[in-house]
Amino acid sequence: MFLLVAEQSCQQELLDRNVVVVVVVVVVVVVVVVVVVVLAVVRESSSSCSSGSSINSRAVVVVVAAAAAAVVVVVVVVVVEVAAAVVRVVVKLVVVVVVLVIVVIVVVVVVIVVVVVVVVVVVVVVVVVVVVVAVEEEEKEEEQEKEDKDGREKILHLSNDLSFNLEVTRKAHLVASRAELSPITRACEKRREMKPKHHSEQEAKQPSNQHRRGYFDLS
Repeated sequence: MFLLVAEQSCQQELLDRNVVVVVVVVVVVVVVVVVVVVLAVVRESSSSCSSGSSINSRAVVVVVAAAAAAVVVVVVVVVVEVAAAVVRVVVKLVVVVVVLVIVVIVVVVVVIVVVVVVVVVVVVVVVVVVVVVAVEEEEKEEEQEKEDKDGREKILHLSNDLSFNLEVTRKAHLVASRAELSPITRACEKRREMKPKHHSEQEAKQPSNQHRRGYFDLS
C-alpha cells in the first residue's frame, strides 16, 4: 500500500511539472505574439504621419495590455506552482501520517499478540506445574497409605505369630509340668506291666505290705 501511494505521488508530481512546463511555454508564446504585435503597430504608426498621435496611444494601450496579460499569466503560473507544491507537501504529509498510523497499529497489535501469547504460556506452565505437583502428592499419599497398610499387616502377622508361639510355649510348659509331677504314676504303671497276670488280680484285691507301708518300687 505504501509503495502504491508513493508511485501515485510520483506520477502526480510529474504531471504537475508537465502542466507547469506547458503553462510557461504558453506564456512565452503569448509574450512573443504580443511583442510582435506591438512592433507591427509601432511600425505602422511611424509610417503614417497623419494619425500619429492616435496610433501611439493605441500602441501604448496594446503594450500595457500585453504586459498585464504577461503579468497575469506569470501570477497564474506561480499560483499554480505554489498550489501544486502545497498539494504535494500535503499529500506527502498525509501519506506519512497514514503510514505512521498503520505502523503504530501494527506494533500495538503485535505487542498485544505477544502479551497474549506470553500470558497463555505462563498460564499453561502454571497449570502443568500444579497438575504435576498434585499428581506427585497423590502418588506420595498412595505410597504412604500402602506402606502403612503393609506395616499394619506385618504387625498383625507378627502379633499372630507371637500369640501362636506363646500358646505353643504355654502348652509345652503345661506338658512339661505334668510330666514332672507324675513320675510316681509312671513307675507304678511300669511295674504293673512287668508283673504276671495271675498276681495282678490278687494284688489288686489285697495290697502288699509295701503298699501298706507306703513304699513304692521306683526301679
